[in-house]
Amino acid sequence: MNMGWEIGFNWAIPFNPVVVTMPDSRNPRPIRRIPLVRNEGNDPSAVQAYLAVLDPTHRAVIDDLRRVIREADSEVTEGIKWNVVSFYRRGWFASVHFRPEAPLQLILHHGIRIRVDPGAGRPVSDPEGLLTWVAPDRAVVSIENPASLTGSHPALAAVVRQWIGWHLS
Repeated sequence: MNMGWEIGFNWAIPFNPVVVTMPDSRNPRPIRRIPLVRNEGNDPSAVQAYLAVLDPTHRAVIDDLRRVIREADSEVTEGIKWNVVSFYRRGWFASVHFRPEAPLQLILHHGIRIRVDPGAGRPVSDPEGLLTWVAPDRAVVSIENPASLTGSHPALAAVVRQWIGWHLS
């Protein structure tokens, strides 16, 4: 007899929110279903609220970066994950690291999992030298000023497309 909580995916709702089934006190079988309010990977209102408190100059750079990433792949969505603007495509793959005293950074990652591809080398071609590899499965794009981002839109979009392809493989 299962007396614990069961967690499963509700495939009928977009973005597969989790539904928790818990036992009723009168009946040990799990019978009450409580949908968790979670829209993983697609919460533009949370992103807007996060950006609303930023300095307009920083917000403009982050908005430009968001536009480049969303245009790189039409299925990319965004939300707040790890207390920063993050991007989602069947899993979190990029996050914006923002500190006022340092350059804005786009962290390309594979969510919380560590990706090990023995002998694969670096699976993302970077002819413009935008990436700084900080681990075999994690890279950083530093954006020193708005002009550096504007000049590298096509190269950054190409890197993001390749990263997403690697992330989904």
